[in-house]
Amino acid sequence: MINKTIYIGSDDFCKIIDGGYYYVDKTLLIKQLLDKPSEVALIARPRRFGKTLNMMMLKTFFEEAQGSQKYFENMKIWDCGERYTSHQGKYPVVFLTFKDAKCDNWEETYEAICRLIQKEFNRHSLLGHFESLNDYQKKQVDKILNETAGKVVYQNALGDLTEYLHQTTGVRPIILIDEYDTPILQGYEKGFGQEVVSFVRNLFSGGMKNNIHLERAVLTGILRIAQEDIFSGLNNIRVATLLDKDYNDCFGFTEKEVRDIAEYYHAQDKMSEIMEWYDGYTFGGIEIYNPWSVMNYFASDCIPGTYWTATSSNDIIKQCLVNPSAQMMSNLTALLNGDSVEEYVEKNMSYGAVHEEESAIYTLLLMSGYLCIANAEVPEPQFPHKLKIPNKEIIEVYRKEIFDEMVKGDSSVNQYKVQKSFLSGSASRIQDQLREILLYNVSYYDTASEGFYHALILGILSCLQGNYKIYSNQESGDGRYDLQLADLNKKRGILFEFKVLRNVNGSEPEIMKQLTEAAENLALQQIQRKNYDVALAKLGITNIEKYGVAFFKKYVAVAK
Repeated sequence: MINKTIYIGSDDFCKIIDGGYYYVDKTLLIKQLLDKPSEVALIARPRRFGKTLNMMMLKTFFEEAQGSQKYFENMKIWDCGERYTSHQGKYPVVFLTFKDAKCDNWEETYEAICRLIQKEFNRHSLLGHFESLNDYQKKQVDKILNETAGKVVYQNALGDLTEYLHQTTGVRPIILIDEYDTPILQGYEKGFGQEVVSFVRNLFSGGMKNNIHLERAVLTGILRIAQEDIFSGLNNIRVATLLDKDYNDCFGFTEKEVRDIAEYYHAQDKMSEIMEWYDGYTFGGIEIYNPWSVMNYFASDCIPGTYWTATSSNDIIKQCLVNPSAQMMSNLTALLNGDSVEEYVEKNMSYGAVHEEESAIYTLLLMSGYLCIANAEVPEPQFPHKLKIPNKEIIEVYRKEIFDEMVKGDSSVNQYKVQKSFLSGSASRIQDQLREILLYNVSYYDTASEGFYHALILGILSCLQGNYKIYSNQESGDGRYDLQLADLNKKRGILFEFKVLRNVNGSEPEIMKQLTEAAENLALQQIQRKNYDVALAKLGITNIEKYGVAFFKKYVAVAK
């Protein structure tokens, strides 16, 4: 009998349990934390993999609160014995979640973080935790409560709060910081990364570095920020990324947990579909499903969809599309084809490195859930990792986010028009449709490099991947073509060579004349001269169309 519904959209642990909603028991996270000797634990997982819900569960377990034991008496942690249950309801808890601290500038971000700190001070004030402080300490608290504190006071807030709580309760508090790196990522995206890093470094250092008033701390986020950025001098931290075995079954669903959900909702016959859409992740050597998508799937009467893509912006994908190199385009097309690529992964990195080192993008995409480890065993750090797109949902995410980033506006209509033009084999129609996209949907400032135009065409054609195998910057004949499509069933192949002109002057007809000459005499002749069709011929494809495409800003010419 089904008597538990699925609650979507809330990370409130108590609300889910009180409401009798379906909950996948992750309380053994408590046991694993207590078994680890580290004072500070940083757990890095992709977005929507249960970080906030788990942190709310930890807060409910550890914090002094009347009647909170009821939430755990029927959970797995209660079967672990008094060694663990004795910690229930014992500690004052400092809880901050930065998941909504996403602002467009440093001033607003600073205000948002200070507001979170003020609200946590106010919560403890209402609990009576500041009544026995001395006059100086009360003045410091009042500055924060009244929002008159300066930057230094806020930077010392975590350290001061743990001292006050220890002093007034006699128990060292626990610090829980959820999505600690959200404002940092936003800062690097919006150009104020150094300001937010400097502030957060001092905030965390005051609360967790050599703090005699701290019992333990737990932080969650997407990445482990490089030590010189945030955790400088913090030698009491234990980091668990998705490459590590620590907590590997605590975030996301194991196969058994998914099968249990399917059995509860009488949907055992849907397991193969769930695997195809939402499986594929590997955390610390074990198979993991995307929990957000799985729960949305069951809540939507087992209709598959890209539930994960609607949970955040596509800023991470945008980073990949900033002047992508030939190797990046080659890797991206290989991934869309379902193949794997080999790249080095850095467990400790800076968000800033994403804009400086192309190899850092693969680490970010892996840690963010856009890629997964394809190796049977995770290799040592000095060796490259085999990476792939984990499942059908993320392939759809790539298609949607790549195209939506390159072509703003009504992308579905534009995409359909351009695809029809390519499939019709009409160079003039292709040219007209590309010109329309460039003219009305693409920023003048985007049109700077061949990589941009390459990514644009790839985004348009990626939805043909079901019928065509798409290859980018691969060796064939006497060189490397730009883009190749191969339909093995219909024995049809398409080759593209792109040229970008830098210095073109004159009226629009003069510009188009020069572009047409470049498409015909540079791009098409290069395909012929370097025998780029050899790879297609080797596949048994005899119907091969060759296109030279020349760009200048928002102008384009196509020759066939």
